[in-house]
Amino acid sequence: MLQMRQPPAPQPPRRRKRDLYLDPSIFEHVDQQAIAVAESDQTSYTELVDQLTFGLVTDLEKARAIFRWITVKDLNAIDFHN
Repeated sequence: MLQMRQPPAPQPPRRRKRDLYLDPSIFEHVDQQAIAVAESDQTSYTELVDQLTFGLVTDLEKARAIFRWITVKDLNAIDFHN
């Protein structure tokens, strides 16, 4: 029988934002890429993720791209065919 575990207790982050980056302008290229992707239509989630993360190396860059896409895109108007 599968036992359900309790979720872990909330904890403060191990690092502060300033430990990850000092100047948000380092994400300018990531933001521009996410905005460009948001202005075009994709036919699948795979295509969307590929376009959003193309050329990005770190998880922080990829998370930023997804965040910026969400803040730009009208999520109610998305229609993926597959």
